[in-house]
Amino acid sequence: MKKFLLTLCIALLTIIASAQVSITVNVPTAGGFSAALTAAGGNANTVTDLTVTGLINSSDIFFMRDKMPVLAVLDMGSVQIVDGDLNPVGFPAKAFYLKSSLTKITFPSTLISIGEYAFFGCTNLSGALSIPNTVTSIGDNSFNGCSKLTGSLVIPSGVKTIADGAFSDCSGLTGTLTLPPSLTAIGNYTFDGCMFTGNLIIPNSLVSIGYRAFTGCSGFTGALTIPNSVTSIGAEAFVNCSGFNGALTLSNSLTTIEDRLFNGCSNLTGGLTIPNSVTKIGVGVFTSCSALNGNLILSSNVTSIGDNAFMYCRGLQGSLNIPNSVTSIGSYAFWNCLNLKGTFTLSSNIISIGEAAFVSSGIAGNLILPNSLTSIGISSFQSCSRLTGDLIIPNSIATIPTKAFAYCTNFKGTIAIPSSIASIQDFAFSNCQGITKIVVAINTPLPIGSSTFNQINKTTCQLIVPIGSTAAYKAATYWQDFLNIGESIFVAFNSQGGSAIADLTPSFNATIVAPANPTRTGYAFVAWYKEAACTTPWNFTSDLVTANTTLYAKWNINSYTVTFDSQLGSVVAPKTTNYNTAITAPANPTRTGYAFVAWYKEAACTNPWNFTSDKVTANTTLYAKWNINSYTVT
Repeated sequence: MKKFLLTLCIALLTIIASAQVSITVNVPTAGGFSAALTAAGGNANTVTDLTVTGLINSSDIFFMRDKMPVLAVLDMGSVQIVDGDLNPVGFPAKAFYLKSSLTKITFPSTLISIGEYAFFGCTNLSGALSIPNTVTSIGDNSFNGCSKLTGSLVIPSGVKTIADGAFSDCSGLTGTLTLPPSLTAIGNYTFDGCMFTGNLIIPNSLVSIGYRAFTGCSGFTGALTIPNSVTSIGAEAFVNCSGFNGALTLSNSLTTIEDRLFNGCSNLTGGLTIPNSVTKIGVGVFTSCSALNGNLILSSNVTSIGDNAFMYCRGLQGSLNIPNSVTSIGSYAFWNCLNLKGTFTLSSNIISIGEAAFVSSGIAGNLILPNSLTSIGISSFQSCSRLTGDLIIPNSIATIPTKAFAYCTNFKGTIAIPSSIASIQDFAFSNCQGITKIVVAINTPLPIGSSTFNQINKTTCQLIVPIGSTAAYKAATYWQDFLNIGESIFVAFNSQGGSAIADLTPSFNATIVAPANPTRTGYAFVAWYKEAACTTPWNFTSDLVTANTTLYAKWNINSYTVTFDSQLGSVVAPKTTNYNTAITAPANPTRTGYAFVAWYKEAACTNPWNFTSDKVTANTTLYAKWNINSYTVT
């Protein structure tokens, strides 16, 4: 019987201890919450539901956080948070940091700000989050990890910046998100992992969107319009926002589309226009945006297209025009863009094409590789089966890598391999069975593999080699498989640091037409010469080609003038120097009432000219900076 009574008493005590304890506490003086709680008959260890009125400060809030272990429901609607001078303020940093007992809160109606980490890790805070319209600032990670918050979220109209991670991993927010017209910046990770639904309307006031700001917000639907006010968007900002199912419109103020920005936005539809303000498309920007189903129009000013940029964009249609501003295309950039079935135009200034850049894309028509191109990646054009015509490799290329043109089954004419090539790797032209002639401007056969020219008919395909090289090719492994070997005279052009010029195959004992002049930054082309030392010029009117010939470019270095603008100081004489060389500093100018500081690159005197390391690459004006003198009158 005694044992039963003891057990019953323990059970009753447990029930009493865990019972809901509600209390209202008025705090007449900020900092006096603890005393006011005691005066109201409350016990900090047992209060679960608390209504606070009056004035409180940060020490009162930290008491609630640290000294009230079972506090669950907090009504602060009629309280005012003040500083030492009784000025209204907001929640301090870490106000209820890791307060896992908290399940519901009503904010003060006069709340101005929510400090960083204010409700970080309040994993049981639930229900709708109603932020008063008086709030103008939401700090870093203020609600990070509050995964039980539900419903929609309205950001008050006075908020200009939503800081990093403010609502990160608030996965219970499944309603709509309303952003105010005052908003100028969304920080890094701000809404990462939220499950908002409906359209995302970005206000025209917004200037920047941070790194991973909306990553994984897969509930958004409809079109996505980035207004022209936005000048920067951080990498991965919209990764895996797979619910967007309308068109994507980009701001014409963006200069860079950062890495993986729209990666995995698999239901965006329509065409895609990259604004002319954009100069760089990053890595994986549109990877797996497979529902984009219109034309792709690239910025006329873009210079680089990153790895995987449009990988798996199977729905993009029409022609592909790589503008002349582009100098590099990354690996897998257009991999499997199989519906880009229109004509393909490559930048005339392209320098490098990465590995598998166009594998299995639908690009069609003649492939024109410009003389600016110096590197082609492995499998760069593999399985581009709609490319047709001849394939002319420019003599700016040194290596034709593995599978570079494998399975390009519709090439129907000639492959021209210039004298610049030092290596042809296995499978380079495998299954290009439509080729009928291979012209190789290399005297000594390069080593090739058994599959370099696999499936090209070596009985009917003509192999043209330089005069006097037939015997060597007939003896070379795998070259000897070609049964129809002929010879031709080749004229190669060594531009000696300038742009590449294509080889010629003229008739014997004939003149040749001068090619377009090569170009070289900082130099002026003089003429073509018969030897590398540029002693004897080639006369295109009278000189006859009677053997394989290499001509060499001669250059004169440019000279440039550096002008000194002393900005109301004494005159400084200009200096003339050669391209890419440093100059010595002139004698300092003088100016009455001022002390000379240094020479600068612009009139505003922001960037100083370093006479030791800065090189002159064009006609240049330098500007004097002055500090006004000060004087003492006694």
